[in-house]
Amino acid sequence: MPKVHEREQLLEADEIDPVEEGFLEGYEEEGTNAVCAECGKPFADESLIEKEFDDEIVSFCSEKCLKKYEKRRK
Repeated sequence: MPKVHEREQLLEADEIDPVEEGFLEGYEEEGTNAVCAECGKPFADESLIEKEFDDEIVSFCSEKCLKKYEKRRK
């Protein structure tokens, strides 16, 4: 797992995407940050919105992102 300064170098080189960045952020902070399925933004578990799609639980950072995701799926 990359250290903070290594993660910054990877970000600058566009080697990791927002989902990976959110995962690394949670790992480095020893938190359990989730990542929004629509925008890729990491967020704390207490603001979590979940909905089931095709037998899979999907997490969102806001009601707005949930609605966008539902609209895209149609």
